[in-house]
Amino acid sequence: MWLLANNKLMTKDNLIKRNIFKPVQCQFCDEHESIPQLFFECIVAKNIWDYVENFSNIKVQSFQDMACKWPCRGNFDTFNCISARVCWGIWLTRNDMIFHGQIWRSIKIVLRRI
Repeated sequence: MWLLANNKLMTKDNLIKRNIFKPVQCQFCDEHESIPQLFFECIVAKNIWDYVENFSNIKVQSFQDMACKWPCRGNFDTFNCISARVCWGIWLTRNDMIFHGQIWRSIKIVLRRI
């Protein structure tokens, strides 16, 4: 799903370790980007998860909230599908901003991808 190298998500901090220089700030909120920050702590991610919760009653605040449901197929198929789509939408939007110069306009960009 995500670009992986040695089982690490290719966030900007991991890219720098591989001599690929991109800004280390989150493209959405300007905080230092990390996996938890990008997908759960960033203001954009929090707003997306709030939107998902209001729309589907699925509440996710951390990677652990998502991961604990993965082995529970059947009962959590919808949860797993939606949470994966949210992360994928955030990831694709972030990559477009870093690698293709897309300019951040609104949360609707991410929501369309989801």
